[in-house]
Amino acid sequence: MAVAAAMLAAGCSRPAPPPRQVVRPVTAVEAVARDTPVYVESFGTLAPAENIEVKAEVTGKVISYHFTEGSLVNKGELLFVIDTNQYVASVHKAQASLEQGAANLKRKRDSYERNRTLRDQNVISADEFEQFKTDYDDAQAAYKLAAAQLALSQLDLDHCTIEAPVTGFTGQRLIDPGNIVPANTGPSLVNIKRVDLLRLDFTIPEKYFFQAREASASNTIHVFLTPQGMTGVAATGTVNFINNAIDDQTGTIGMRADVPNAAGTLWAGQFVTIKLIIGTIRNATLVPYESVQNGQKGPYLFVVTPENKADLRLVKSGLRHDDLIVIEEGVKPGEKVVRVGQMGLAPGIPVELLVPGSK
Repeated sequence: MAVAAAMLAAGCSRPAPPPRQVVRPVTAVEAVARDTPVYVESFGTLAPAENIEVKAEVTGKVISYHFTEGSLVNKGELLFVIDTNQYVASVHKAQASLEQGAANLKRKRDSYERNRTLRDQNVISADEFEQFKTDYDDAQAAYKLAAAQLALSQLDLDHCTIEAPVTGFTGQRLIDPGNIVPANTGPSLVNIKRVDLLRLDFTIPEKYFFQAREASASNTIHVFLTPQGMTGVAATGTVNFINNAIDDQTGTIGMRADVPNAAGTLWAGQFVTIKLIIGTIRNATLVPYESVQNGQKGPYLFVVTPENKADLRLVKSGLRHDDLIVIEEGVKPGEKVVRVGQMGLAPGIPVELLVPGSK
């Protein structure tokens, strides 16, 4: 009886088997090696490559306008007409002066040629001939002056028709017909902005200056633009200017890029975020951005081992590139990285790989 009781007591004190680990479903993708651009993020506001305040170049009354506000006008297209009566009269007056000058020049030239022959024959003195030469020279100068005055009058007449200096979109019309506008110093008649080519002024932190300058010396530097309210790259610009000094107040360096906009996708004054490409990381290790978590010891992620178990990796992350992020240390290309299902994972936990999109 005593032996049986001891054996029964020993059986009751045997430790319980460890709890069975629950298999966690996850989706995973392989880390990939790919050449990846190195970029600096910044922002800026787009400006037109040409921003023209159209003004009258002659004084006169505005007779008419020939465009629709906010519309696209082509270079050379008629915008305004200024009263031409005064300038037509000036052209006629200058034309008459030129004709008079031409007749006087012919008379003085004939006299000069005739008296040159007389001088050669010693019929008149050199002093007398000199007067004929002086009169001829004066007539030539007077003719040139009359021709210049005619050209100036014609130019004023031509300026009575105001044409678009560039192809671009007009703003609000600022002068109504009937108003008299002064030449050059008067108010703007309309603003025209060229939008097929835009410019972007932006700054980058001083610490990237040397990389940007080295990149510009050897290659064309590009910027990728994303307007506010949009996703993805809407346009690509080319850097053509780096400022000649670093702003010691902000610790930044100014840059400018030309942004082709033939399709008119972008608009002057639009706020954009940018990525300035200043280099390339060769064979960078990339994993999904959502795979990387932040813990007390820094960034980490889970890798699925060949035995289908979770392996926690502390990583050194780099630049984000779209939906991917560069991993500088901690993961090798080809390893399976958990993308969805990190919640509840721990080192050694068995996992079941799901097909992306399955439940």
